[in-house]
Amino acid sequence: GAGILAYTQDENLQKFFSSHQNQTTDHLSTYFFEPLGNGAVTSLIIGGFYLGGRLSDNKRLSGTSLIAAKSFITASIGTQIIKHLTHRPRPYQDAIADDNVWEGPFEGFDFTSFPSGHSAAAFSVATVFAFEYRETVWVPILAYTLAGGTAISRLYDNKHWASDVLIGSALGFVTGRFMWKQSKKKNSRFSILPAAGFRQGSMSIFIRLS
Repeated sequence: GAGILAYTQDENLQKFFSSHQNQTTDHLSTYFFEPLGNGAVTSLIIGGFYLGGRLSDNKRLSGTSLIAAKSFITASIGTQIIKHLTHRPRPYQDAIADDNVWEGPFEGFDFTSFPSGHSAAAFSVATVFAFEYRETVWVPILAYTLAGGTAISRLYDNKHWASDVLIGSALGFVTGRFMWKQSKKKNSRFSILPAAGFRQGSMSIFIRLS
């Protein structure tokens, strides 16, 4: 429902952010928030937490980092599948931005606006740490603030429509929450292997049930 509501306001929100840009927020978005959703940077952050946990013998931190890694990989694969099924142009890709254009599947690799991969990545990691360390008030606040800033930066930089960002964020949150809850089940028979194979244009996701 929220996604549909955002879709009805995509054009208005795109114009709002485009008309409220300045040098300070440009730098904040480009050099701080946007990189947090980048796959390479996200991987380095997760790897840093994992390494820090191992070096300090903090099994909780290293274990949570592995859960975050699985969440990030799963959310990333999910967003890529949806992107290439919908092929929605980004706001800057058309001479006149049109939020109603959807090219559908089998249209190449040019239009990949929906959903926002940066938003999904940021929330998939933030949610795992927010749930695991929810007894420490500042952790969820910081995690969701950084993830939210990353999502908003995609609107601010004219890289996504509002509905892209909202659905991407929701996908990341749901994935993170699911992975965290599964990690707490002693006899869980569900796990997603952090690997994907590509061959002759097809993609495989491996799910282990035992």
